[in-house]
Amino acid sequence: MRSYDTKARTALSDYLRTNAERQFTAEELAVIMSESAGKSTVYRLLAKLCEDGEIRRLPREGERGSYYQAIPDEKCLGHLHLKCPKCGLLVHLEDAESRRIAAIALENGFAIDTKLTMLYGVCSKCAERASRSEIAAKPR
Repeated sequence: MRSYDTKARTALSDYLRTNAERQFTAEELAVIMSESAGKSTVYRLLAKLCEDGEIRRLPREGERGSYYQAIPDEKCLGHLHLKCPKCGLLVHLEDAESRRIAAIALENGFAIDTKLTMLYGVCSKCAERASRSEIAAKPR
């Protein structure tokens, strides 16, 4: 249940849902929303949206702060995700794929928290770009 609705909340919520495949820092969202809401309002709205279960807050690997991402539906909370840290692409794994990975983890004595687990790796587009850059940088 929503705690309150404002134009700024609706704009932020809509933006996050439209870009549900990406994760954003609070700072990035404050810049994106600067025309419709101030920085402190964006931070307050992020806390409310998390509290209301519309978005999730994820730790930033090796950094301070958090990432925020829309939860498109309840099903999203029950499966794993692949993330490219270079471009921010987020891929939702199917339930069967998530169960296979969770089973492998259990065989090794780990219980995966699917609400928080991201598998990080470079997507094919970023890998291709890096490969092209390496080829171009090699001396002839």
